[in-house]
Formats: sequence, C-alpha cells, structure tokens
Amino acid sequence: IAFWRGAFISILIGCLMGFIGLGFFNAFEKGFETWIGESYKENLEHAHYDKPWKGESIWVAWMTGGGFIIGCIKAVPCFHIPVKADGLFAEVKDKHVDPKEAPGILTISCLSLLFGFSVGPEAALGTMGGALGTLIAEKRNLPVEERHAAALNGMAGAMGSLFPSPILSVILIHELSIQASKYPVNFMDSIVSGCIAATASWMVFVGFQDYTFLDSMNLPLALYDFSDFEMWYMGSAAFMGILGGVIGFIVLLGLGLFRRIAQTNTERLQQRFGERRGATIATILLPTLAGFLCGVLAWALPLTLGDGTMQLKYVITKSCTNDQNDTSDNPCYDVNILVATIFAKMATLGISLGFGCIGGQIFPCIYMGTITAMVLNIVAPDWFPITLAVPCMAVCVAGSFVPAPICMCGIAILVFVLGAEMTAPVFLSCIVSFLTICGTGCIQGIVIRQSQNKAAAQQALEDKENLRREDMESRLSRDIHKGHEALLHLKPEDGPA
Repeated sequence: IAFWRGAFISILIGCLMGFIGLGFFNAFEKGFETWIGESYKENLEHAHYDKPWKGESIWVAWMTGGGFIIGCIKAVPCFHIPVKADGLFAEVKDKHVDPKEAPGILTISCLSLLFGFSVGPEAALGTMGGALGTLIAEKRNLPVEERHAAALNGMAGAMGSLFPSPILSVILIHELSIQASKYPVNFMDSIVSGCIAATASWMVFVGFQDYTFLDSMNLPLALYDFSDFEMWYMGSAAFMGILGGVIGFIVLLGLGLFRRIAQTNTERLQQRFGERRGATIATILLPTLAGFLCGVLAWALPLTLGDGTMQLKYVITKSCTNDQNDTSDNPCYDVNILVATIFAKMATLGISLGFGCIGGQIFPCIYMGTITAMVLNIVAPDWFPITLAVPCMAVCVAGSFVPAPICMCGIAILVFVLGAEMTAPVFLSCIVSFLTICGTGCIQGIVIRQSQNKAAAQQALEDKENLRREDMESRLSRDIHKGHEALLHLKPEDGPA
C-alpha cells in the first residue's frame, strides 16, 4: 500500500511541478525579453557586442530597480523568505523543505532571472518541488520515511522541466543524497517513485512547451559532427578537466568573498541602526547594490546578462575561430572579449548570490565553461576542436564542485547528442575537474566551514533566547520579591492588601 500511495503522490507532484515550471520559465523569459528588447538578440546574432561598452546604459537603471524590488519583497515578513536559502544540496541532505519559505524563494528567483542577474533556475525549482512533497506528505500525516521520500520525489519532479530527459533528474537527486550520506530507506522504491515524478513533470512541460529549459538553448548541433573520436582526445579532456577545476575554484572563492562582504556590511548596519532595523536596511540595500553593479558590468560586457542560455548559441557560432575573422563587415567575439566575459561572469555570479538574489550556480557555470571552450578553440584549434572542447568544458566547470558527475556527463551527452565514444572524454574531464577541487581540500573546507557557521549561528540564537528567558525570569523574580516586601511592610491602617 505504501508503495502505490507513494507512486500516486509522485504522479500528483510531478504534474503540479510541470505546470509550476511552465509558469516559472515563461514568467522570467517573457519578462526578460520585454525589458531587454528584441535588439539584444539581434545584436548577439550579428556579434555587435564584440567590444566593451556596447551595451545600454538604461540596463543599469532596470537592474538597480529590479534589485530594489527584490529587496523590498524579501523584507516583508509574511513572505517568510530566509536571508540565505539553504540550496538544493542541503535540502536533499535534510529531505525536508519548509513549505512556508518555498513560494517566496521561487518568486525571488524568478525576479532575479527576469531582471538579468547571474543565477540559475535549478535551486528555486528544487526548493518548490521539495516543499510541495513535504506539504502533501504532512497533510496526509504520512510516516517520516514517506515524508522524506515525497520531498525527494518533489525535487526530482521539479527538475523534470529543466533537463532534456527525466532520467537526469533522478540521477542528480540520488547522486546528491549519496554524497550527503543520506540514503533513502528503500533505495529502489525511491528511484522508481522519483522516475514517476520526473516523467510526469517532463510530459506536462514538453506537452505544452514542446521543449525543456536546456533544449531552449537552441545550440547549432547540425553544424558539427559530435561522433568523431580520436584517442588523443583523452589527453585534451584531462587538461580541460584541470582547467575547469581551476575555474570552479575561482568561482567558489568569489561566492565566498561576496557573501563575506554582505555579511560584514549587514553586521555594521545592525550595530549602527539596531539589529532588526539594520537587517531590514541590509535586506533592501544589498540586492539594490547588486543590481547596480551587475548593470554596470552588463553595460560594459553585454554577454554577462542573465544565466547565459540566450547567449550560448551565439558564443559558439560567432566566436573568431579559423572559419571567421573579426572584420567591420563580419564582426565576431575574439579572445579578449571572451576572457573578460568569463571573469565578469564570475563577478556577477558572486555578487548576485552573495548580495541577496536567489538561484543556482550550475547554469551560469555551463555558460562560463562554454566560453572557455571557445577560447581554447581559438588559441589551439588542433588540440581543442569545438566538438571536443564545448561538451567537455560546458559541464566540467560546474562538475568541479557539484558532486554529481554522472548527471553532469548526462547533460552533455543528451544536449549535444554525443556518440558512444565521445562520452569518454566528457566523463574524464568531469572526474578530473572534481578531483582537482577535492585535491585542494576546497570542497571539504567549504562544507566544514558552512557546518561550523550554521552551528555557531544556531548557538548564538540559543544563547540569545536563554539570555532573554533569564532576563524575564529575573524580572519576574524581582517583581515577586518587591510584592512580597510590600506585603510584609503593610500596616493595619493601610487597609486590606
């Protein structure tokens, strides 16, 4: 009975997340296209942004205003939006998502993408799916194991509208759960119910949209033969894995740096204006500042706008490879503009996530990896052909710190329609990039520091609550003592007490 009940709940969650995904993606895509204008896509197609400062200055105002709107919404207590969202990995580890927080997180993530901030859609969708599963399981008063399974199935269903095949959703969620050492109690039951949720969501989304979000990149696959394989590709793939690990390490440093800057300034505002008022000011001010900074960077380097899915096709087709050179009649993106875009994208990703926007890191890292692949192809086309460099670099940057190498490889295999032999260098690049980061102890250090910070914050809250309780108890004791003394000194002529 429990299995079939879980299967029915998975179908329900999957269908609901398919419709939620439809609304989510269409809302931010249409909103972004509305304020950015049709001219942006035309300029991308004609490589108009081949030099710095060819963007529009009005973008700074749009993104600053968007950051202000995000901050104001986050400051409203009734939306229950946390200062820092837990993220997909922590939610998979806990197998639980607070249903009160999820709608606000989804709204902020949608607005972040709508106004062109450098975040991905996967984190908010995973939160919404997990919250939906948790809510249904709690309303049905199911046992703890089934509540955990419903949360994981909700996350798998949420990813069904994201990936080109529902199998990747299930692989991602269970890779993360294994990495967190939080195995589902009934592993195969969890696999099957997750497949049901992901497939239901995928069917709803594709049935109405005709493609998933990753398919919307519209990459020019027909121009290249991705089945051509040479054994020396493995050496190039290993080098790209190391490079992807280095880039991923810099991305993590940037994320930590900007989060630290935000935390320091929040504490200063709290010291100056009081804890509650200072936190409210910081909640509004930081996203507004993020909008201004990201707007200026977009004005200088227009390829940094958004999560990168709109620009991917044109980065591949309009880069200055051997087939085309940068001329006034036929402009293209040269190495200088591409390298500058990579580092600017790192900055916008760190600013966006560190200063209050909500989203994931996977899609911006796929974009950074693809740009890096084009740089390698321009510099050394014989060693890094497009058919090798793009699939490998597209996933090995995110794969350097996302503990899901099989899912990362699956993305490249299904998006680029790789042949059987070409999967080997992609898999090798992902493994090498992850080993590059783990070998430095970066991932382990970040996890340990996050755990320590979370424990310290929890301890600080407990200490504060204990002090408040002790203060109330001392006040109550003092009032009782004063009343007792007053009764002892009461004179008969004063009348009854």
